[in-house]
Amino acid sequence: MILVGPSLGSAVAIDFAINYPEAVEKLVLIDASVYAEGTGNLATLPKAVAYAGVYLLKSVPLRLYANYLSFTNISFSTSLDWTN
Repeated sequence: MILVGPSLGSAVAIDFAINYPEAVEKLVLIDASVYAEGTGNLATLPKAVAYAGVYLLKSVPLRLYANYLSFTNISFSTSLDWTN
């Protein structure tokens, strides 16, 4: 089979291809968003900076603004729904 993994589905596709190589003829990854094991250089940040970053990323106004920048012609209610 030709296995396609878009975005975070890439991690699932990679895992499947590793566990069942006989079933996968080709592997296509689209905009792959997979995570490396561990935290890398983030572990060297002071805890206060790390917590501030997490707090900022959870900010509803920031996430609404990111939706506004990413998508055009969506209603506020749709954007709010996607934010939650």
